[in-house]
Amino acid sequence: MGESINRIIGMLEEIAPARLAETWDQVGLQVGDPNTPITTVAVALDPLPEVIYAAGEAGAGLLVTHHPLIFRPISSITPSNKTGQAIFAAIKSHVAVFAAHTNLDKAMGGVNDALAQTIGLTELEPLVPGAPEEMLKLTVFVPVGYEPMVRQALCRGAVGRIGAYDECTFQARGWGSFRPGANTSPFSGHKGQLNLESETRLEVLLPKTELSAALTRLHDVHPYEEPAYDVYPLVTAASSLGLGRVGRLSDIISLREFCLLLKDRLSIRGMRVVGDLNASIRRVAVCGGSGGDLTAQARRCGVDVLVTGDVTYHTALECAGGVPAVVDVGHFSSEVVVVAALAKMLADRCEREKLNITVLEMNNQSDPFTFFTDH
Repeated sequence: MGESINRIIGMLEEIAPARLAETWDQVGLQVGDPNTPITTVAVALDPLPEVIYAAGEAGAGLLVTHHPLIFRPISSITPSNKTGQAIFAAIKSHVAVFAAHTNLDKAMGGVNDALAQTIGLTELEPLVPGAPEEMLKLTVFVPVGYEPMVRQALCRGAVGRIGAYDECTFQARGWGSFRPGANTSPFSGHKGQLNLESETRLEVLLPKTELSAALTRLHDVHPYEEPAYDVYPLVTAASSLGLGRVGRLSDIISLREFCLLLKDRLSIRGMRVVGDLNASIRRVAVCGGSGGDLTAQARRCGVDVLVTGDVTYHTALECAGGVPAVVDVGHFSSEVVVVAALAKMLADRCEREKLNITVLEMNNQSDPFTFFTDH
């Protein structure tokens, strides 16, 4: 029968929470019924008609893309443009379409981590750190033996996530006491009598925005009628998430050598470069997509080069002869690396939760720009 699209959306929310998206962005399910059962999910960069048809032919009931299918308001749906053609393709092929855009840009393991890791950068940190997020500590007391069930229920989305680690909790053993009232159905002990229960104190960190959902899940699985828990506000620190990434190469190389490395790692024929090809490169900033407006931030971070796409003429003029150097590898090439990364993250979660879901990478899309030379 398969799993509902909603179940997969829950996993995608863990990977790239919608709260990370820019306010102007359009993310989430854009076409389709979230209650539809599916057995196959496809992942692609763009929801092009040909990609959607190929996903349907491969048996996928859901296509997850980085770029949204519906980005600006539309007044009609006709096959006279790509958006209309894609919506028709989705309906005809019974393929739901889901977008993870700027939230996937910022998320751990998303577009910019995939680009940085493909290049070979280490010691990664955000180029533009996200806004500080109000964090809480949830402490719940669980009878011994029920810790795994409660932990698994709580640790979804950003609950229990610290950097690149998830299901982060702390446990300590102790004794809890309670006297069941006359109208209770106690998990253990007897009405009117004081009971001592061997319990585990389970602690987990979570964003304030996820507290309500976490408490709902807690009450759903906790064996007690009245679970005991505490919620503590924490001093808010800068987010480890954000736009772009800054990292280091293992060795100092010239800008010329760095461009050859990019050509090899990204499988591209060429790129546009602003800077001295003999300059030394060690500290690198990346921003998938259109990151030319981040040159000033890259300079403040002390990087030697910014790798991105869609660099304008005026940005190039501002950077000419200065630091950082700028390498424009193209919008497509700077983002397509996330397809394999997202497919793997989703497949790993399906495997961990023992879901019979196949995850496919759609590779029938290419850069719309052609690198032309008359040689």
